Amino acid sequence: MRSLLPMLLGVLLATASQAADPGAPAREAMDRLDVLAGEYVTVTEFSADGGQSWRTSAPKRVRIERLHGEMVIVERTLEGQQSGFDMMNLLTFDQYRGVYRKVAIDDTWGLMDIYQGEIEDDLLVLDNLVAGTTFPTATGERHFR
Repeated sequence: MRSLLPMLLGVLLATASQAADPGAPAREAMDRLDVLAGEYVTVTEFSADGGQSWRTSAPKRVRIERLHGEMVIVERTLEGQQSGFDMMNLLTFDQYRGVYRKVAIDDTWGLMDIYQGEIEDDLLVLDNLVAGTTFPTATGERHFR
């Protein structure tokens, strides 16, 4: 019985330390992206014809910061910089799936698109191939891709 006591005590202490900060793995993953924080002037390139031609939005200032207990990175257009089609982006780390997840929400239709991915060779690579978010167009349903 005495030999089991140290092992049982060790298991209990390990469980207690995980319970003390259950968000530690996610917070550590988000720490890797701290370099993104700041204010930037951005432009968006977009295509309305499946990539045959591209247009560029007017430049606007955005702020990227960690919020919500350091668990999420938020990118949003600064007040007075809105152009009529703006996105808000929220980025987190899903510690149970081992992937980063991004939610992109536009201010025109209020659509939410979900991206996920990993850091590969020091680059955060996300896509929305899993989410399957769609929106209607004049020619039919279109996927965010």
